[in-house]
Amino acid sequence: MRLVLSGYYGFGNTGDEAILAAMVSGVRARLPEVEIVVLSAKPEQTAKTHGVMAASRWSLWQQLSAIHAADLFIQGGGGLFQDTTSKLSALYYLNQLVIARTVRTPFVIFAQGVGPLQSSYLRGALVRNFSRARLVTVRDPDSAEDLVAWGLHDPEPIVTADPVLLLEPAPPQRVEEMLAALELPPSDYILVALRSWPAAEGAYEAIVRWLNDLDRAVLLLPFQYNQDVAIARHIQSRLQPGAAKVPAGPYEPCEIMGLIQAADEVLAMRLHALIMACAVGTTAAGLSYDPKVNAFCHRSGQPVMDLHLVEQGGTDDLMEAARHATPRVEQKRRQLIEQATKTFDLIEDLCSEIAQ
Repeated sequence: MRLVLSGYYGFGNTGDEAILAAMVSGVRARLPEVEIVVLSAKPEQTAKTHGVMAASRWSLWQQLSAIHAADLFIQGGGGLFQDTTSKLSALYYLNQLVIARTVRTPFVIFAQGVGPLQSSYLRGALVRNFSRARLVTVRDPDSAEDLVAWGLHDPEPIVTADPVLLLEPAPPQRVEEMLAALELPPSDYILVALRSWPAAEGAYEAIVRWLNDLDRAVLLLPFQYNQDVAIARHIQSRLQPGAAKVPAGPYEPCEIMGLIQAADEVLAMRLHALIMACAVGTTAAGLSYDPKVNAFCHRSGQPVMDLHLVEQGGTDDLMEAARHATPRVEQKRRQLIEQATKTFDLIEDLCSEIAQ
């Protein structure tokens, strides 16, 4: 059996690469003989990193050929359908579903976070295409509610959870090597994962003041390295000399998960920093710039704060809330891991049905 996977892969975004790593691992654990082809922005790199076959997401012909040759087309996970910044991304992924329908390849929607989607045209097109899926799973209840409100009733969207919750962190020896290279003390540093965002300068300044007052070791971790390293270095330049470390280059998702596991606390705008912290049991709090951050924090029990409240100096209260939330997060973590596992169980059942 051949599966084709599509998402925001090959762009160097740790969250999406972690999704892909977790998907490949989860599928192979249940279907060890399956062939996996990934549509990627950098096919050669994706093939080497994940041990899969890969095709170019930029080539319509390669997309068409890969989807036509597949026994099952799996789109997701991640937040592929939103129009906050542009409609082009949603149109791109909708086109893939049209291809799958045209060549009669069964397809599934895998643990996606849907929205924000303001365009009524895109909502209608999404529902028309999702209604032809063999299975629709979403990573949060809000996405399921939105899909139903927009008119998707068959198949009924199933709420599961992000597959990164099942990813294994790097071995302790590798984490020790990275910490030694960064000159960071194990279990005694705060990991901060920020991203550039319009009108967030006041929040960044408040975080700088908070970190300087703490006088503790800090790891400023870029998640999408090329995009996030500038803000990480900006924050570093405002802290006491030597207090904060910024990696010289990107890490693999399992390595970042290992650094999150070794951290004392995590403060993050990046969604998958919060997901990884939940998965490994590290105290964490979210900085909300997008509904997806709020949705996961509310589901995981991790406290979250809007950036304008951070600007007013609420970071200390936010982290104190995170420490008190630990028992609640642990209970939620077990539930989320069960739900993430459910997604792969459903894929396994569907593949068995297709193979008959």
